[in-house]
Amino acid sequence: MVWRVIISAVGLILIIMALGNLLLFVFGSQASASVSTRRYGGERLGAVNEYRYTWYVDYTFKADNGLIYEGHLTKLGSATAVSVDNKVRYFSFAPFINTPEDNARPNLGQLAMFAAGAFCLIVVNGRQEKRCKQRKISGNGTPDLRSITDYDDSIEELYQMEGNMGRFCVKCGSAISEGARFCPVCGNAAQGDTRQPVSGFQQARQQPLVGWTNRHLEPAVLARAAKNKKGAWIFTVVLTIAFPVGFFIAGNAMEDLPLNEAIIIGVGLGVLMLVIGLVRISRMKSGTWDGTVTDKKHKQKVERDQDDSYTRYRTVYTLVLTEDNGKKHTLNYTDNRAVYDYFNIGDRVRCHMAFGTYEKYDKSKDSMLFCNICGKINDITSDTCHSCHLPLFK
Repeated sequence: MVWRVIISAVGLILIIMALGNLLLFVFGSQASASVSTRRYGGERLGAVNEYRYTWYVDYTFKADNGLIYEGHLTKLGSATAVSVDNKVRYFSFAPFINTPEDNARPNLGQLAMFAAGAFCLIVVNGRQEKRCKQRKISGNGTPDLRSITDYDDSIEELYQMEGNMGRFCVKCGSAISEGARFCPVCGNAAQGDTRQPVSGFQQARQQPLVGWTNRHLEPAVLARAAKNKKGAWIFTVVLTIAFPVGFFIAGNAMEDLPLNEAIIIGVGLGVLMLVIGLVRISRMKSGTWDGTVTDKKHKQKVERDQDDSYTRYRTVYTLVLTEDNGKKHTLNYTDNRAVYDYFNIGDRVRCHMAFGTYEKYDKSKDSMLFCNICGKINDITSDTCHSCHLPLFK
């Protein structure tokens, strides 16, 4: 998700910059400018003579409102000179957005910039479409179930050995292998009284524990859902404002970042953050939907660095949930099989959309339970989560 957002942001910025200069040329006002240049940096070896050196270009112009505005940019030139147009284009309603006319004039550079930006967006969203709904739950801004069980790599071994274990953690109820000094899930020190399952476990297994919870309607749970949504709004608003303001300040403070480019980049990122935030908030709906686990599978993937000096093997665990109306959701967990092992094919599940988490209908054979609010693992006999202290959905 992070890389998808970054690549999409780069693509959007490139498109905005290309279209921004073109809009300045078509709709912008023209003014004469006073230009000054100074060479900066060393020689770019291998470049043709006219583009071997970097030059700072500073210019000032008088807008239609009678005020003086300035601009800054960098260009490539020869050892002795750089070509700069002494005419500028600017928006009359916002003269601080401006650029030399030769930059605004349609050129191959704008076309290349637009093509590069479109390529970034098409590649990212094309892969997204190809994967279809694989990331619809984890990649749309709702909590990713890969993160709600924050285990290390030892969880793989833990689940393989679980059937032969006789010790349980007194804090979270997780099984502990013989001889282990610490719980592999929460890190709590193993105690002497953990050689038998936690108190009340056998009684809990005899309880029905079959059916959907109504605890998601309790005031404390509803209050947490409202708090999460409010936090998402605040986060969205802050990022939407922070990017334009931050780049505006940077454009005024940094000589090598032209103010007009800084504003375009800041506004572009602000709009992107607003769209992402609104999508995320729209997914945080109240209510539930019911479905069934229809498929489980796992596969290994190989990750290599650029020079192939390092290879890492990772396992992707996949759950396929099908709503009662036929809509499918694919959930992926990389190197984490906790939720994958918790659900079996044929299990009835209910999605609590306010938290993006899933409840199993039949919990009678389980020794543990995931908190649907914070995602931490709990003993099945507990009524409240040991981490967030809110009701467990059972």
